[in-house]
Amino acid sequence: MLYAIGQLHVKLEQCDQAIPFYERFLSMNPDLAAAGDATEAIEVCKTRLARSAKLAPAPVIVLAPHREPSPWYGDKLGIGLVAGGTVLGLMGFLIYRSARAELDDAEAATSYTRHVELVEGARGKRTYAMVFGAGALALTGVGVARFVMQRRRTELHGVAVVPGRDGGLVTWTARF
Repeated sequence: MLYAIGQLHVKLEQCDQAIPFYERFLSMNPDLAAAGDATEAIEVCKTRLARSAKLAPAPVIVLAPHREPSPWYGDKLGIGLVAGGTVLGLMGFLIYRSARAELDDAEAATSYTRHVELVEGARGKRTYAMVFGAGALALTGVGVARFVMQRRRTELHGVAVVPGRDGGLVTWTARF
């Protein structure tokens, strides 16, 4: 059985796995003819392994430098986005308060023309306030998302390229 398993590995061109089975077969003290066949098979496998080691190119390994992600407070762009969003939000709030004040003044206006002017001005300011508010939400959201995603960013640590008989194999390692 051990000899047959060794033969199977040779047929599958796995000489490195066949040799231990042949050696275990020899340790069971088979008859002289079978021992000779197993010894010959071991020598053939060792020759094949030596020849394939000379022919097979070594794997090409490229390592990328490992960098720890910087802390969130080191991200100048993220801080700038959140700060810009905060400023836009504050401006939007102040413009909205100004629009509310104009509506209060419109209620106290003594002429219809002045009332219409104040209401139209308040509508325009309310529109600006909503635009500033939307901009504030967008900038702050992108800044916070940057902070969160910075910790989850995948960093490439290494790439290995191993040429094979029918192509090759590319592997990489990463940290998540």
